[in-house]
Amino acid sequence: MKRDMELIRKILLAVEDSKDASRRGFRPEIDGYEDEVIQAHVGLLWNKGLLKAMDGSSRDGESYIITGLTWEGYDFIEAARNEAVWRKAIHVVMEKGGGITLEIMSQLLKKLLQQHVLGNSGGEVI
Repeated sequence: MKRDMELIRKILLAVEDSKDASRRGFRPEIDGYEDEVIQAHVGLLWNKGLLKAMDGSSRDGESYIITGLTWEGYDFIEAARNEAVWRKAIHVVMEKGGGITLEIMSQLLKKLLQQHVLGNSGGEVI
């Protein structure tokens, strides 16, 4: 399985929109993605510290109940929420070769968001 930044964004946005995450826990369903792929990405986000979750994994596979976002998760979503900023970040990543770490993606999104909000005061990001 390859890490999917689009799915990561969709999961984090779904958690933020959920009214159940902090009360009862939440298991996102994302159109176009199988549950096992979603759960694997939830595990990645939990291990990276963007989500709060309870691990219910077994020999049958990964399984998590999300209980909320962390500070880092909210920061990522604030930077990734704007569709124009997100598309620009994806374009930059694809232009540079297509692979990126979560840390670099977060930094890129924050830089692009800053340029979007404050205006581009000094040229391109990359």
